[in-house]
Amino acid sequence: MTSHTRPHTCLIIGIGGMGQAWLHKFLPAYKSRLKVSAICDINPSLLEAEGNRLNIPPGMRFGSLEEAIATAEVDFCIIVIPQEHHCRAIVNASQRNLPILTEKPLSNNFDEVAVIADTIRSTGVKFQVVQNYRYNARMLTYRDILRSKVLGQIQYVVSRFRQDYRVYGSWGGGNQGSDFRHKMQNPMVADGSIHHLDMIRNLTGGNCRTISGIGYNPSWSSFAGLSAGLYIAEMDNDTRACYEANLNATGNQDKWHEEHYRTECEHGSVSVSSEGTIRLCRVGEQDEIVPVPNNSPPGHVAIIGQFLDWLEGGEPPECTLEDNLQSTAMMFAAIEAGQQHTSVSVKDFLV
Repeated sequence: MTSHTRPHTCLIIGIGGMGQAWLHKFLPAYKSRLKVSAICDINPSLLEAEGNRLNIPPGMRFGSLEEAIATAEVDFCIIVIPQEHHCRAIVNASQRNLPILTEKPLSNNFDEVAVIADTIRSTGVKFQVVQNYRYNARMLTYRDILRSKVLGQIQYVVSRFRQDYRVYGSWGGGNQGSDFRHKMQNPMVADGSIHHLDMIRNLTGGNCRTISGIGYNPSWSSFAGLSAGLYIAEMDNDTRACYEANLNATGNQDKWHEEHYRTECEHGSVSVSSEGTIRLCRVGEQDEIVPVPNNSPPGHVAIIGQFLDWLEGGEPPECTLEDNLQSTAMMFAAIEAGQQHTSVSVKDFLV
């Protein structure tokens, strides 16, 4: 890895909502290695407030992503806007040869995913997707247990997400514009499940061959589309997964960053609870509680570090284009399976 004598400059596209977390929580961890030199958002008051706070010149505050990408003299860009706008942001940045760090999912439009893939492959720009759940402390610890083979071979993984979003607009914390998910055709899988499907790949170490399932919307839901579902995945390395997803949970909660996972293995099982407790179980033996480090950086912070290392000549990170296309194809296959109540081949959605 080569040394870098000055901080990397970046343009962040989208500074409201999740963009606020990037500006206030994640990026400051690397204040000696990067500088936010340009910002872009459709909210003028937010541009003014953050521009003033960060001492960004008025000429580097943009209301149009096309203008921002064409004008800002920066080393890379960060994309933190709703997924329906990802394609044009990624295409514009790629054509300008700007390295890209983008939130997920790539897009909920299959044709746009193909355009993104073709563009990144043809331009060759460095491109990383923020699959931050892989890198929080409890899931890194959990994955290390599986990869150590202390429990032998994996049989199957159970993934469970449950959260109470019965109040309209509650997914998004009631922020302005947060109700868009409540209007989507398939809000659970198309906007939320990429975290969990990617984690299934991460834990099993395999890519998905087929996925079966049923998507549905209970009568008490505040969503217009399919807000819950049950899915079975067959991986390409003789492992399997069962996935439960529910945006209308009225009892126990397994919320974002607190999802429940259980993995049945050759010589026992390992689970992680919503409280973060990792438990190893073997028949006839006392359960073992595995400690989770409390000094690990949040997933987003870890990924930013990986990206900066890559820019400086380090090894490519895990979550580059080709890897993420596998998770994205799994998402589209799950959408199709849930809508049709059938089994779907994931390769039909690989681009």
